[in-house]
Amino acid sequence: MLKFTDINKEAIGQLAPFFAGQCTHLSDYSLGYQFMWYKYLAPAFAVAEDCLIIREHYAGGDWFRYPLSRTGDMEAERRAVALIERCCRDHEVRLRFSGVKADAVPWLTLRYSDVSVTNTRRWRDYLYEAESFRTFAGGKYAGQRNHVNKFKKMYPDWSFEGYMPAREAELVAFLKEYEAAQRAKADELADEEMNEVYGLVPMIVPFGLRCGLLRAGGKIVACAIG
Repeated sequence: MLKFTDINKEAIGQLAPFFAGQCTHLSDYSLGYQFMWYKYLAPAFAVAEDCLIIREHYAGGDWFRYPLSRTGDMEAERRAVALIERCCRDHEVRLRFSGVKADAVPWLTLRYSDVSVTNTRRWRDYLYEAESFRTFAGGKYAGQRNHVNKFKKMYPDWSFEGYMPAREAELVAFLKEYEAAQRAKADELADEEMNEVYGLVPMIVPFGLRCGLLRAGGKIVACAIG
């Protein structure tokens, strides 16, 4: 029987061993994502077959993230799927998966006689090849390249640096300035993101996250955390 524990700020660190070596390219399997969205999705987690099983509440129902093996063991993940099925039967809950990695979709689809697969574009992560993101070469990235060139022309004194804890107060001050534009979107997800980002800043180092600061005129004008 699966025993679920609520994911909160104190429990998030327990997920780190499963996220450390994963190669799914899904942002859902990251400490930053879980920290930012745990209140919105009311997630809980269980560990079985040395796999992480995350359950989330969305659109009025429970959804299970596809199991994530700590060691990349595909067979262990499949055994964990069977445990999720049993859990749903025992509690009379509809069986629904989300965030299924690409190589597991065929097996999962063939497992059931009646199955529906949805790939919603607006929920996809944006992925770039590192070199493409660095140079924005070619016509495909003309728009991004033009934005970068315009910024460099307008702010020739720009600089980029890695985050250090000594910059925490300065980063928070920048976020407070940015908050007005974010709140103006009048969007529930944008508000939730802003609500949690302040709490994420002091966790950058403990979570082993990377953070970059972009400056213009010596002042922080953008940041990236991941």
